[in-house]
Amino acid sequence: MASHFAADAPHLASCRPSAPEDRRSHPSGEALPTAPLAASAAPDFRPKAKGDPFDVRTEPTVPKPRCVIEAIEPMKGLRLEDRKLYNVILALSWDRLQDPAASGGFSAPAIALRRAIDRKTAVDNQRLRDSLCRLERTKLSFPRLRLEGAPCEETMPLVSWAFLPKGGRMAEWDFPPAIRRDLAAPPVWTQLHLAACARFKSKYALLLYERLSLRRNLRHPVWRVSVDELRAQLGASQRLAGWDPLRRRVIEPALVQIATYTPLEVSMEPRSAPGSRLVTEIVFTVGVRSEPGTRFWLPRRS
Repeated sequence: MASHFAADAPHLASCRPSAPEDRRSHPSGEALPTAPLAASAAPDFRPKAKGDPFDVRTEPTVPKPRCVIEAIEPMKGLRLEDRKLYNVILALSWDRLQDPAASGGFSAPAIALRRAIDRKTAVDNQRLRDSLCRLERTKLSFPRLRLEGAPCEETMPLVSWAFLPKGGRMAEWDFPPAIRRDLAAPPVWTQLHLAACARFKSKYALLLYERLSLRRNLRHPVWRVSVDELRAQLGASQRLAGWDPLRRRVIEPALVQIATYTPLEVSMEPRSAPGSRLVTEIVFTVGVRSEPGTRFWLPRRS
């Protein structure tokens, strides 16, 4: 039987002070902070969800593993509201996910889920049901490392099953076993602000925010990414081929929203191939300010 989260349930566990930082390499060659020990060996070192996902006054956050953030979806994949919903149900499930072998699914009131993803005016659960269906049916590619260190990919949906009957008040879901291992003891993660996630107006903005958040606490908070890889990471259409349409229609509007809704302060530097004016790489530098609202910085166009 799935356990139910009441709308007036106690707040989730608060964040605890982090242990000394470890660093581990990734298939891209980039070093990111990792958990010092596996959750099974040292539960206190597992990142904690903060606040109540159903009450923005508690400033709720959710730890999201890098492998889930960087999963690549197909061109006709998940929508913005699907991504928002996943972050909320991940926060609601986080404490019980500490045990990857725990049986049973998770559940929450449908009306509370709608409000948490900023769909307060919805009068029924149809769009929420559609989002759960897409989360269950859309298969994403997850980057992995084999034991010998060679990169590989696994393909699976973000949730293994989801259920919200017509006229029902409770939504239910569970996570694939392969993902539950990463959720139980994530080696690399970032804390996402759920209130900010709920306010994003573009899927590109939410996806870029998650990827930039991974770098914000690094000693050198820089993300160097090729134009082609960035397009794939954000699920941008091939109709946006080339740097200029990607910049105008995806990157710059996304950075405006990130500057408005989050404490991240981001600079962006397009770089061209040697001896060419063709932009092939973008360098993002990430900072953190105390209050959102400062506009991001863009270099002057030549």
